[in-house]
Amino acid sequence: MKAITPIQMLAIAYNDAANAIEFCNWYITNKPQLELHERSLINMAYHDGINDATQDPDHTLKADEYYNDNYQI
Repeated sequence: MKAITPIQMLAIAYNDAANAIEFCNWYITNKPQLELHERSLINMAYHDGINDATQDPDHTLKADEYYNDNYQI
């Protein structure tokens, strides 16, 4: 199962909001958590890449493939 990304969270909140004011209030309230979640996903993808690189040198320095495979829309 793929992790939900901050962009997906924004899309869900936008679709669920009754109007622009409700969405803006949600965004202002949740912006710090969205930024922390984004950093966490990037950090996990980086470490997944490093762990795999120790087992498979052909994937060295390709942490972006883990982000694309597991976290991107």
